Amino acid sequence: MIAALIGTSRRKLAVRGAWEFSAAFVAALLCAVAAASFLSFLTWQTAPTLPTDGEARKMIAPALPANSEGPDRLDAVFAPDGEQGWKNLLLGIDGYRPGSVSWLSTWPDRSAAASAVSDARGPLRQAGWDVGPLLDEACCPTFVAYRGAWRIEVGSQGVIDADRVGVQASITRAAPGLASPAAVAGAALGAIAGWWMVAGIAHHIRRRPAAETQPILVLFVIGSVALLPATAVSTLALGQTLSAPAEPIPVWLGYGFVFLRLGAWIGAVLLTIAVLTMWRRPRLADARQVNQSHQV
Repeated sequence: MIAALIGTSRRKLAVRGAWEFSAAFVAALLCAVAAASFLSFLTWQTAPTLPTDGEARKMIAPALPANSEGPDRLDAVFAPDGEQGWKNLLLGIDGYRPGSVSWLSTWPDRSAAASAVSDARGPLRQAGWDVGPLLDEACCPTFVAYRGAWRIEVGSQGVIDADRVGVQASITRAAPGLASPAAVAGAALGAIAGWWMVAGIAHHIRRRPAAETQPILVLFVIGSVALLPATAVSTLALGQTLSAPAEPIPVWLGYGFVFLRLGAWIGAVLLTIAVLTMWRRPRLADARQVNQSHQV
């Protein structure tokens, strides 16, 4: 009985030919990135609350020049630039940044600012922080340091006005330990679900007349194309997350960018309509028509 059930499942979930294979691959990619983004988002909601101004100042004190101004706070785990009105909810946003507590110091020229960034590395290392390498030394030197659930970033912000160059020191959350594993698990489960979904749809298509399935296939193609830009951006974010697991990188970034979010909304709606319509049981007359065409 079990063997018969497995055999039936294999027949229903098999893909045949180049078109079905291509559709299954695309669906697996779309669902993998969407599931990875969703589980990563849920994992980030477990990140700790930012320290108070006083606590943050004690933590970042070794890297903080005496002439620093602040702090400026952004308490959200991640927040869009600007207000999140209904237009942004529908169309997307231009920027997305992690929550932080930051201070700004100013210096007379780029050389002094670069020295301030470089000089902050030693005291942080002595205070027990894991200090990373100095990056972008030619323009705007920056480095990050980690300790437990926290991340410090110190970097030159470039020219503020004609007489000043800014250096910002910020404390942010490091990525939760489960963020990367959750994203990988989501990608694996999503890929399997996407492949099986298309395989199941293909099984239903073979039982329907072509005139009924063509509009559904058009919906599937248009929906997939609409989702691909957001999926591509989130795929890049997923790759960055896996290569730097402690960095605060939102895997779901692609679904929030301006216009990409609108494409994701449209694609999700069209694919949902296509899937629900195709999974509907074929009418008896349709089944007879398909069987007659097969006999011919």
